[in-house]
Amino acid sequence: MINDSLLTTLIVIAVTAMILWLLHQLLMAMYKQQPAATKAKRRTVPKKSTVKKSSNGDDLTKIEGIGPKIASLLKEGGYSTFADIADADASDINKILKAAGPRFQVHDAGSWPKQAKLARDGLWDRLEEMQDKLSAGK
Repeated sequence: MINDSLLTTLIVIAVTAMILWLLHQLLMAMYKQQPAATKAKRRTVPKKSTVKKSSNGDDLTKIEGIGPKIASLLKEGGYSTFADIADADASDINKILKAAGPRFQVHDAGSWPKQAKLARDGLWDRLEEMQDKLSAGK
């Protein structure tokens, strides 16, 4: 038999979990409803002539969904240029993210090769249009 204090504790844990899940869903819905103009302000794509290529490759953070940490992981995995990502299969990139742990497993590289092709080809206006429709690279 379950005693009353254990039952009460289980109920409190279950209710707390449900509240956290609901808050998460609410925040995700609010983020997805953010106007495209606001998203564009948050992240601007430079014009063709201003993209700098360092000795370490391209600035992969120009791809929606790739931040500095993921860019570093990709470079360690052999993807240092837009061309590398454009030629890659998204599932191979997802394997790198999965191997990096739970913090990175939530990301999906599904659109990254398409974005990288546009960046590689210098089609920054088209890349910006695509990114306005994306949410965290998805």
